[in-house]
Amino acid sequence: MEIEAGDYTPARLRLMDLNQRYGYQKASLKLLIELEKRAGNSKSKC
Repeated sequence: MEIEAGDYTPARLRLMDLNQRYGYQKASLKLLIELEKRAGNSKSKC
């Protein structure tokens, strides 16, 4: 829901919490990277 509204901070925090509780998964890491890019927190040009 946060992603659709363009509010990436709550989405990133929720995903990080899930990762810490249940372990990191490839799909969740990809999503976290995408959220960081959309929020403008990435300097990568990938």
